[in-house]
Amino acid sequence: MSNLGDYQSITTAAKKAGGVSALIKVIESKAVKEAAPRIFAKGLAAGGAFVLVVGTAGKKFLDKRKADQAEADAAKAALAAEVDALETEAGDDQTEPGSRDDADASLPPEDES
Repeated sequence: MSNLGDYQSITTAAKKAGGVSALIKVIESKAVKEAAPRIFAKGLAAGGAFVLVVGTAGKKFLDKRKADQAEADAAKAALAAEVDALETEAGDDQTEPGSRDDADASLPPEDES
């Protein structure tokens, strides 16, 4: 043995592997084999959390949209009922309450001098 320490260990391992590039490939493949299951599990957990959050937010949005639509329909029905009531109140005289003809009738006649 020599007195090169860790350097000697690395050079010996590289020689057995067939060179430095081959040793690096061996180290990389071993690291990937060890890390891949953890990376996959983290990705799976993140994907599940994303689906859960987006699904919950989507459901809340759709529920709010349905409630808003129901409120809009109720307001539309109330407006239609109010318009019908005003039309019935106006009667058959073809004038609308508050029209220009009604306003002129309440004014005193103009002096034509």
